Amino acid sequence: SAYSSHKFSLEEIEAISARVPETYVMVNGLYDEHELPALRRLIDAYAKMNIKGLLFQDFGVLHYVKNRYDFRMMYAPNTLNTNYMTLNVLEDLGVDSAWVAKEIPLEEQIAIKKHTHLPIMIQGHGVQYMMSSKRHLLKSYANAAHKEFNQDNVILHARESDYATHIYEDERGTTIFSVNKLYTLDLLNEMSVFDYLYIETNYMSAIEAIEVTH
Repeated sequence: SAYSSHKFSLEEIEAISARVPETYVMVNGLYDEHELPALRRLIDAYAKMNIKGLLFQDFGVLHYVKNRYDFRMMYAPNTLNTNYMTLNVLEDLGVDSAWVAKEIPLEEQIAIKKHTHLPIMIQGHGVQYMMSSKRHLLKSYANAAHKEFNQDNVILHARESDYATHIYEDERGTTIFSVNKLYTLDLLNEMSVFDYLYIETNYMSAIEAIEVTH
């Protein structure tokens, strides 16, 4: 995953996929040219495992998989899927399912589902992705401000506001999530029209993840 503070090794993914009948893997980075050989080797390794599908946002991933492997391909670009016409066109390109942007109202998400032929996933619980940058913003700030701080759990507070966000940095850059969590447990009857419900477990304890899923 490009937007997760926890990374799984190939060995861990293989062990999980051996136990779980339907395992999807996030291959959701936006890849530069020099990263493509390693990306292809990664997908080749997944093809040898019991993995049903890939979540992607870079169409280079879809292009490489087509005519090679039979992964189910879920298009998950976070914020871009905001209408059913785009999704219906993408189905013709080999997309099997899609993530609908969480930034639009639930009524619009349901309307997209009703007019889209693809299986649809929406976020159902947890902190919400806000932005990412390929720049290493925490490291740059620490250097410019001549400050030392623990970068493992940094929270940003907006100026003159109580709003707070998580920010973390890894080899792919910097990512920001909301501190406030999305709760939809009282809306499950309305949300039952969707095929997949995503629980964002970043910044969530294992116990909370189990209880929310239950």
